[in-house]
Amino acid sequence: MNTCDYESAFPETIPARGIEGFRVARYEFVIEALETLSLPDYKGSTLRGGFGAAFRNVSCSARKSDCRTCVLKPACPYAYVFETAPPEGSEVLKKFEHVPHPFVLEPPQTRKREFAPGEEIPFGLVLIGRGIEFLPYFIVAFQEFGRTGIGRGRGRFRLARIYSTIGRSLNSLASPPLAAAVDDRDESGSLSSTTIERRLDAAHGPLIFDGQENKVYTRDTVISWDDIQETATALLTHISGDTGRQLAHGDPTISNSGPHVMAPRVMVVFQTMTRLKFQGGFEDRPEFHILVRSLLRRISSLLYFHHETRLDIDFRGFISRAEGVHLVAHDTHWVDWERYSSRQDARMKLGGIVGTAVYEFKDMGSVVLFLPWLVLGQYVHAGKGATFGLGQLAVMSHSPQAANG
Repeated sequence: MNTCDYESAFPETIPARGIEGFRVARYEFVIEALETLSLPDYKGSTLRGGFGAAFRNVSCSARKSDCRTCVLKPACPYAYVFETAPPEGSEVLKKFEHVPHPFVLEPPQTRKREFAPGEEIPFGLVLIGRGIEFLPYFIVAFQEFGRTGIGRGRGRFRLARIYSTIGRSLNSLASPPLAAAVDDRDESGSLSSTTIERRLDAAHGPLIFDGQENKVYTRDTVISWDDIQETATALLTHISGDTGRQLAHGDPTISNSGPHVMAPRVMVVFQTMTRLKFQGGFEDRPEFHILVRSLLRRISSLLYFHHETRLDIDFRGFISRAEGVHLVAHDTHWVDWERYSSRQDARMKLGGIVGTAVYEFKDMGSVVLFLPWLVLGQYVHAGKGATFGLGQLAVMSHSPQAANG
């Protein structure tokens, strides 16, 4: 389904221009421990910090401590990926405190801390827009990271393989490979190592990099907005069966409201700590409009800074429609996470919510409007701290009878 299909099926759909150029790619990196690895419960900060240092080592030519004064900054991969700055004369999105980076590291969702030599550890990498072009730098940086070592004791590892997850993702309702049912998680919202291994076995896509041969395979791994909408259409059929399929394809004999159409519901799983900010504070109740505001801010800024395209949409109308979607049930709790920032020389608290939320839509038109944005949110994440892997979402259909409101 493309944008025109949505708009012809639902004339009240709010059109979005510019989003059709959005591009994202997701990869599964697999590292193999060469020595015992001692890692924390949540590994996002450990991966991000060590990888950032390694990326700088392999890509920075000037070796300056401050990228802002470096004459090589406009052409430097490290400056673009880690010190992302607004372009000269930027007049839009001035209210953003930071320009979002063009990548997301999705750490292993296991609380296991010790990994013996020979054990393999999978994690995700999402590249966005222009950032997709820098995949070779990410590969070399993780090879360098492995030689330097990770975690307590600086245990060494090697980059064993990289897979693209595009085929698996698009063929199974776009849920990222490590997405899981709530029953597979412990009280912190993490997956067991057994669950990860089982799901990873089922999630492998095309091989992108073979560490044994040190060979990169060139493949089409980019997910487009059209792909996102096609995936949303597939999920829509699960939400409302034949009615949803007919609605999605603009069948004029089917109404999107009425007694024969049950109020559609969607479940969102907050897989990692999600920091949704609203009116100056972080929310522990995931109202739909707050989630949508977060996604809209993040996606529009990623589109502008990493696709050089401005999102043209009725923001007020979009948010107004989101306020009509009800949070009918949620099983979420706040998980605190603390990390050390070497740049600020201070410990920072970056907690957020994990768990599930069930949203009820007024009609199928609202589902069709918001579902592609939720699906895209599975790749780009939501809320603050996304580059550390925070804000990882999974979207799935939900039976109205399953919620007790």
